[in-house]
Formats: sequence, C-alpha cells, structure tokens
Amino acid sequence: YAVDNLADPAKYHPQTSETADHSLPICAAMALLDGTVTVKQFDTGRWQAPDVLALAAKIKVNVDAALVARVPKGNGASMNVPLADGTTLTQVVDVPEGDPAKPMSRASLEAKFRDSAVPVLGAAHADLVVALVRGLDGLADVRNLTRALRA
Repeated sequence: YAVDNLADPAKYHPQTSETADHSLPICAAMALLDGTVTVKQFDTGRWQAPDVLALAAKIKVNVDAALVARVPKGNGASMNVPLADGTTLTQVVDVPEGDPAKPMSRASLEAKFRDSAVPVLGAAHADLVVALVRGLDGLADVRNLTRALRA
C-alpha cells in the first residue's frame, strides 16, 4: 500500500523538502491548516513550521479495507477529522482529480499552473502562457509560447 511509503515514521519528521512532499501526514496537516498544498509551501519551509509538525504528529494513517474494496487500484482516500466539540468531519474521495479516470478540469489545471508559474514568470506572463496554450491549435509560431515561458 502507498501508506508504507507515504506515512512511514520518517515522514512524520522529514529532514528535507523532498521527503516532506512525499509525506502524507505533512501534506494533510498543511492542507488542513492552509487550505491547500502547493510548491511554495515546500520552497518556503512551511512544512517545518511548528503548527504543521504538531498537527502531523496527531495524524494517524490507516488502510481502510472498505475503501480498498471500492477502489481496487488504491487511488482513493478518506479523511476523518474529529473536532473539539465531539463531531467528526469526513471526506471521501474515490477517484482524485488528475487521475486518468477523472482528468483535471481546465480551471484546476490552469490554477495549478499559475500557482507554480506566477512566482517565476509574474502574473502577466503566466496569463499570457495560459492564453497561448488555450489557442495552441491556432498558434502560428510556437516561439511565442517559448518566449512567454522564459519571461
């Protein structure tokens, strides 16, 4: 199971961003605290923050036989978050967005690109790249796209 690689003991106290980005507890903690998981969090060391590490330490990762039975390829996940008032929030994702069975929407793909591209290219050039890719079939000269990617 992926749990063996994503939640082994070293993943609870990663020493590098490369280990952190393959840590289910660290990624789950950042998602719960920040509402997202992006490259920026790994580049800026967010994964090392005391609140992230403290929450990650509370995360228990288990294989759910019922989920595995529903999703034989093992690409589903569920999360249960117990709250202080005694209620538990639960989210189940049988097939994650980006899986071949559930391709990313154009909006999600463009948002993911912008998250990574804006810090490097700037917002205007990232928007230009998105526009050029949207019109790729009619693009007369691919050099316009490669120039936009180097901005």
